[in-house]
Amino acid sequence: PGFIFTTAIPPPVASAALASIRHLKESNEERIKMHTNAKILQARLRQMGFPMLSTVSHVTPVLVGDPIKCKQAPDKLLNEYGIYVQPLNFPTVPRYT
Repeated sequence: PGFIFTTAIPPPVASAALASIRHLKESNEERIKMHTNAKILQARLRQMGFPMLSTVSHVTPVLVGDPIKCKQAPDKLLNEYGIYVQPLNFPTVPRYT
């Protein structure tokens, strides 16, 4: 037999995702904790002087202003502290934001 390429997720991953969705439909505990943690983070970042856009969601938009630093900061957070942050650069957001 030859090599078969597929992009489908493995059945155990699909099953776990479905179980997570079913759980989160019934539970608000995780959602409340996420929003609480996001508000604490946002308040601390503002106290430290980070430029941020205002938000009412868990998304925490910190303005970096430099595309290289916007990539370096998340790399450092992941490599040194195990914290994943999704950087956004142009064209997803305006240049130098």
